[in-house]
Amino acid sequence: MMSRSIRKAIIRELERSPLPLSAAALRDRLEAKGYDLDEPSMRRAGDALIATGRIAEAGAHDSAGRMCWRLTREPQRLLMVGPGGGEGLDDASSALLHALDTDVLRELEADVRFFRKHPERSHRIRHAFPAEARQAAILMRGEALAEGLAFFLATERLPSGTLLRLYLTAPINAPVDVPESWVTALFAEAVAKEGFSGDHEAFAAAACLDAHATGSCA
Repeated sequence: MMSRSIRKAIIRELERSPLPLSAAALRDRLEAKGYDLDEPSMRRAGDALIATGRIAEAGAHDSAGRMCWRLTREPQRLLMVGPGGGEGLDDASSALLHALDTDVLRELEADVRFFRKHPERSHRIRHAFPAEARQAAILMRGEALAEGLAFFLATERLPSGTLLRLYLTAPINAPVDVPESWVTALFAEAVAKEGFSGDHEAFAAAACLDAHATGSCA
């Protein structure tokens, strides 16, 4: 019975995190909630969840180099450069989407200021700003977020100055103070899925948008 309880608790913690978590991080979270765990029992619970297909190794490591786990049911994610996008939307939805572009660009100035203040950083995660969240809802084509979830934004500053944005869905109270290496892994996976083999600048160029564009190719 305890092992089943631990497995359920692992699933809950992964659902609450916008990023994969290592077994050690999960164990710390569960012990803080009163679970009495040792490393072998944690490993057994994780192996059982992997065997049943509920979780998988994330292909990313935490700051200590430990392999992380993720849910196999991936959250909604949208990779964008600048505002806009929305290929395949009907005319009305596309008009609503692009009507928000100016507001999104104004909101993105917060990221510009953040990276100017922290030149050693290339990535961050934050809650989506209001106009961004409205655009994300349109891009999801009316699909409502599950109760308790919210839009988050991972941003990556490229050497050219372009900002990549990766929309994430996660519980409203999910932490945003996470290791930058985890955010790096999220972008690496997202860009690779677009067929650019880790070339983030090439993806940005192909998207025909940069952080200060209005949505049309040059």
